Amino acid sequence: MQFTGILPEDAPDPRSEREKLLKSMPIPIYGFAAQHAVGVTDIGVSSSTDGRVMSVMTASVSATLWRNPSDKSDPVNLADLDERTRRSIEEVPPWPRPAWLIESVERMRYPMLWEAVQTAWHRTESEYTTLAYLLVHHANHILMNHFREQLGLGLHWIRPR
Repeated sequence: MQFTGILPEDAPDPRSEREKLLKSMPIPIYGFAAQHAVGVTDIGVSSSTDGRVMSVMTASVSATLWRNPSDKSDPVNLADLDERTRRSIEEVPPWPRPAWLIESVERMRYPMLWEAVQTAWHRTESEYTTLAYLLVHHANHILMNHFREQLGLGLHWIRPR
């Protein structure tokens, strides 16, 4: 999902649409075992159809990692952010923002386990639906999308001209 321009203060929370789609997941969604140091923050969902019925559906669970879960205000819980990212989080624009967006920006201050758990359902089995293939595909997705700088891929999706 991409937005351009300024979101109005009453812009709908995109999580509500995802929640509706998640209810149609044909199998249970796996997540983390309950633990104080991990708090689920988001469940992403993607799906595709073959033109008639749903053929693939994936749910990905992301969570905040608390180094000191008994005191969430402890500075040890903060993520190690570069100065540019820290400034962009702290800079408050002069226009009102939706509450869900402010909450999302605040969560960026803490270490995240991005899409750490993923549940996938496929209507038809193939070599692309085996556990081995799905684990490798998921690991590659995380590496390419969340560790771009460490992999030498650059921080930006758009290639310089």
